[in-house]
Amino acid sequence: MLRKIADSAQRMMESMNDIVWAIHSKNDSLGHLTDKMRQYATERLVGEDVEFKLENEKLIDDLHLSMRARRNILLIFKEGVHNAIKHGMGNHVLCSVKSSDGSIHIIISDDGIGFDPSNTKPGNGIISMRKRATELGGTLKVDSMPGKGTIISFVIPVQQLTLETPTS
Repeated sequence: MLRKIADSAQRMMESMNDIVWAIHSKNDSLGHLTDKMRQYATERLVGEDVEFKLENEKLIDDLHLSMRARRNILLIFKEGVHNAIKHGMGNHVLCSVKSSDGSIHIIISDDGIGFDPSNTKPGNGIISMRKRATELGGTLKVDSMPGKGTIISFVIPVQQLTLETPTS
């Protein structure tokens, strides 16, 4: 019971830290976001036998993001890394952040056990990630095969990342 309370308190503290981080205007660039993503993954992987690598295009580091975009992208990323570790059971997690055709492409892949999407009902995590991508005017795709790992890719138009729009 105490372990559940401690875990719940830890999750609440992480959520509050993410909100405070997303609100602070000094963190409004894509470069700051990728730094935060790298920090989260590094901390999350302590004690795990998983190698993490994040590749990002330095040319787009200065892209200014809305608070809503920073928060949603960070939460999609965190869920993707969490799923790779908890369910994927692989040895490597790779994330890439690139720009193409007026959009930002973020891909999280692992070399884990994978799954058959046609035989698996999406869990709350994947549903939440899709909802967050849609809120930003983007798309989220999950590709996986048993024994071949999982690839989560989301594409968000740059103009949607830089606009401050009210949340619904």
